[in-house]
Amino acid sequence: MIEICNVPRCSSAIRSLRTGGSSAEERRALAELLQQQRAAAPLAARLAALRQRARDKELQLKKCQEEYKKKDTILGKSHSDTISSILQQQTMQISKIIEETKLLKDQLGVV
Repeated sequence: MIEICNVPRCSSAIRSLRTGGSSAEERRALAELLQQQRAAAPLAARLAALRQRARDKELQLKKCQEEYKKKDTILGKSHSDTISSILQQQTMQISKIIEETKLLKDQLGVV
């Protein structure tokens, strides 16, 4: 199987193969490139969605942290522990999303 590292490079290769007289090997390579190109599209969309979700979670976390800092009243230990736990969980979720994004990025070969 041919490994595709860059979608624009894939498009260029497909155009090149389509325009020239192609051998059986070139037609096989073209079919494989087209298959890779079709497979990359949903992954790219998923990557974009994960990036947006990570940004949203990061903004949400920052907002929560800012609101927490603005509190004038001293919270009881139970409330403070609950808030700290929630913030920690959100931080872990953001880290997971970032790791998923990096994994998809590596799979797509996106820079």
